[in-house]
Amino acid sequence: MLLLMIYLTILIILFALGGYIGYRFASVGKWSHRLLAFSSGFLLTLTFMKIIPKGTSINPKLFGVGLVLAYVIMIFMEHFLRVSFEGGHGHLEHSSEHPGDQHQERRPSEEFILTSSMTPCEPGVSCPIEITDEERLWTLSAVLAFALHNFADGVGLASGFLKGVNLKLFTFLAILLHKIPAGMGLGAVLGKVKISLNNFMKYIGVIALASILGALVTFYLGNLLSIGSRAMILGFAGGSFIYLGATHMLPEAHTENDRYCFLIFLLGILAYIPLELLVR
Repeated sequence: MLLLMIYLTILIILFALGGYIGYRFASVGKWSHRLLAFSSGFLLTLTFMKIIPKGTSINPKLFGVGLVLAYVIMIFMEHFLRVSFEGGHGHLEHSSEHPGDQHQERRPSEEFILTSSMTPCEPGVSCPIEITDEERLWTLSAVLAFALHNFADGVGLASGFLKGVNLKLFTFLAILLHKIPAGMGLGAVLGKVKISLNNFMKYIGVIALASILGALVTFYLGNLLSIGSRAMILGFAGGSFIYLGATHMLPEAHTENDRYCFLIFLLGILAYIPLELLVR
């Protein structure tokens, strides 16, 4: 339990650090796609080489149920809450109600306000704007999506601590590598809506609590359940890792058309080899 809390603390600190970087220095996001490529390679290799074999050896059917369930939930959060998770992806997008109004699909970031009814309308001048329910919904959905994602991270981390699983270091490293770009994504979103640093830290705190809750619920409830149920929890962790690595992180890295991304992705795969040799 102590090791779980230490790992959680490290992950929360890294997420907050990434968030602050994204909040204050949006320009660093241009490098985040390379970190995503490396993280994706490591994450997918770890999942296919360690988590899937372990889960199928416990209970293949229930492991598969958890795998599919995680994928469905991740897609729901991505497409129904309509906010992306990883660094630089946090676009608050509006779909135009009129197909011909394509230029209205994405609204300027200045129109999104969380903590003030004043926004710049010209250099050096502030003017009041009317905050619509739709704008509040989008900003709250961003925070909610990141909270749900971090809850899933807590589940994934704690799944390695369940009896009969023993993948503590592996699940920790799987989540560790995408925490900074994930935090940068949140910071970029909240920076665009011009919230104060104080409120930014409050949101970080709420999202951090979601990670802790996911880990504690999984650790205590999972160890009380049957071994088959633990396989399903491990399947949920594996499914979320596959979604993040293959469906989300890697495609985002490729959108930058960076010729080095593939090589960095391969480095992420190779980075798993020492772990496999040293940790049995």
